[in-house]
Amino acid sequence: MFEDVLEQNFPNFYYMTQNLREGILPFFNHKIFSSIHFLHDPQVFNLNPTAVFRYMMGLFMNNDIHTFLIGLAIPYLLAGIFMFLYLRRRFRDEIALFGAILYMFSLGYIVVFIHNFAVDSLWVLPLLMMTLEKADWRFSAIAGALVGFMLFAGHPQIPIYALLMGALFYLYFRRFKHLAVFILGALPFFAAYYFAFIDVVRDSPRLSYTLEQLLEISFYPKFFIQLLIPKFYGALEPGSRFVGGPYYFYIEITQYFSLAGLLFAILGLWKGWKEPIIRFAGIVALIALFFALGKSNPLVVALYKTGLFSGIRNPSRAMYIVAFLVPILASYGLDVFIRERNKLFRPVIYTVIGLVAVAVAYLLMNPGMPPMEGEVFKFFLILTLIVLGVFAFVRGMVSATIFAGFLILISFVDLYLAGNPYLRWKEDLYSYYNMKLASRFLKEKGLFRINARSSRGMVFRRNSGMITGLELTEGYNPMMPYHYAQLYQYVLERKKGFVNLLEVMNVRYFITDKGFARIRELPRAYVVYSVQEVKDSATFFTMVADGKMDFMHVAYVQNPVSSKYDREGFDPCKVERYDASRIVLSCVARDDGFLYLSKTYQRLLRARVDGKEVPVIRANWAFSGLELKKGSHRVEFYMDSSGLILATILFLLGTFVPLFLIIPVLRVRSGL
Repeated sequence: MFEDVLEQNFPNFYYMTQNLREGILPFFNHKIFSSIHFLHDPQVFNLNPTAVFRYMMGLFMNNDIHTFLIGLAIPYLLAGIFMFLYLRRRFRDEIALFGAILYMFSLGYIVVFIHNFAVDSLWVLPLLMMTLEKADWRFSAIAGALVGFMLFAGHPQIPIYALLMGALFYLYFRRFKHLAVFILGALPFFAAYYFAFIDVVRDSPRLSYTLEQLLEISFYPKFFIQLLIPKFYGALEPGSRFVGGPYYFYIEITQYFSLAGLLFAILGLWKGWKEPIIRFAGIVALIALFFALGKSNPLVVALYKTGLFSGIRNPSRAMYIVAFLVPILASYGLDVFIRERNKLFRPVIYTVIGLVAVAVAYLLMNPGMPPMEGEVFKFFLILTLIVLGVFAFVRGMVSATIFAGFLILISFVDLYLAGNPYLRWKEDLYSYYNMKLASRFLKEKGLFRINARSSRGMVFRRNSGMITGLELTEGYNPMMPYHYAQLYQYVLERKKGFVNLLEVMNVRYFITDKGFARIRELPRAYVVYSVQEVKDSATFFTMVADGKMDFMHVAYVQNPVSSKYDREGFDPCKVERYDASRIVLSCVARDDGFLYLSKTYQRLLRARVDGKEVPVIRANWAFSGLELKKGSHRVEFYMDSSGLILATILFLLGTFVPLFLIIPVLRVRSGL
């Protein structure tokens, strides 16, 4: 357990299931970034079946970390089962098991445990290949739906690569009718994704990322050494030194298929090039590698410059498709070796010698690497054992079944030794989320926030408020609103006048070099009678730095207002309801004025005053407000759910229409 598992994925899981247990649909997440969206997050509104099952486990069982981790293990188990079933159609059981083990425990998939969107896609890829190979065009609609399931795992990159793989399959085998049905099958899911999340994406900083940020994590040619020595560039182990960069980057570029897997994948690609499905797998793997090279590939850089990939970052993730195709190639390689062992003995030995030569060359050319005696020893030991096993099989000392079983065992051990730092990583959650300190603040009355982060670090972990119940001004969400990100960065850097921003953010405590300092927070919601329009960030933050902001009596709006407001006054509102579903206020305005709510502004935010819909206005750069007439009012803020409703309908249509199409075929085959 580390990084995103504890600072995003588990908090999302806990917050979702906890609110559902209380009968609340959590449209708001009040615990991070001064209250932002929740259900509209692509990594929360996760309709992928394994993600839905994980939520159901948390809803009807315990929603603790153990339940969550079991839920994350299920896609790995299904991935192995479905890969075994797919390979079994071509190879004997032991060879299919060999490929399934390579797929389940590939190091790239083990370290990506921190990313739900990849984990929930693992089980889909083998099923996708099964349906792509079916001759009946109706299975192509099922294939499109499977890509849609991957899309709703929470991230667009892997499904886009899977969609490309499916399209290339039909083009390669000249099944153009199937291609059209495949695209139509995926279309409802992509439309659903658009309607569900387009407004959140438009609000986020992702669309304004620079080319350097989009290509931030690319798979460089030098990283190929990791196919032989997976910890060549560091590891997530105590005392390790990260030569390739911070460990996050190490996670994103790590690929290791076991030495046996790599050896037989090379053999399979060589001997199976005339086999259409093997040649197809090899071509797609090369295309995926082409994209994964990212900024080290001038053609990929040129493609990104066109703007077609705006918002899609980290090209290295294309390697997830390579990690799926390598077990297929390795299974074929093992199968052909078993059938032609005498003929292929020398090529296998020559390949082993080549791998050793590459590893030795890398080690000699990089003398400044961290101590890796154990890793180098493991490399030579496992290769030696593989060669001994090959020799014993070729000489007839062991049967094909025993030889395949030996490779299964050694590959599993190899992958376990590479991945065990991730598999065994443990944290004490009570200390990790700082429960003891959180309980102290939870005893205080009133609504207030805590700014728990400075450039020196954090007292409360990102998103920990979703576990502890505290409201924090920071957090982690790739889709955080752009304007809040600007204001948050200003506060984080402790620029001149930042305390005034903390006050209007409803912050009662903020971290200093000496601990927490208490300041005078302004109420969560209040009415003012003076409004100034400040549209550009330079003017707004200059006024903050110059001390020209009077947030207690003036609202600084970024959208036009219908009237002129220039009177003094300040009237707090009473918060009647403030949960993950809606915000309800009781306000008494002495005159026509402006209601300010210390809640992050988003274009999906809606408001009603006395039951009548009114426009929400961005105020104080990143927050919300609306114009309010004189008198007593009931004001309700909520998130527009129409996009999610339409997305759910499209998702269900995309799921069940292909199933109804395929039922007659299944009945005929089963004899019903």
